[in-house]
Amino acid sequence: MLLGVKKNLKNIKLIRLELMLYDLYEKKLSFFEVEKILKGYKFELYDILHISKNPKNFRTDWVEAIYINNKI
Repeated sequence: MLLGVKKNLKNIKLIRLELMLYDLYEKKLSFFEVEKILKGYKFELYDILHISKNPKNFRTDWVEAIYINNKI
């Protein structure tokens, strides 16, 4: 989804996203790839709202994060 809005990122002040850390979807971006894209548009990680842990293996399944564009 993030790749579909790249041309509009320069007009967005805040992004709230859910980042899956396991292979749920066929196409996926890593945390590094998301950071690389958003930093290119002057976004900075502002907060991590939620961390979801898998109750069976205790690893992190997904995180919900806020990114802010301080240039707008």
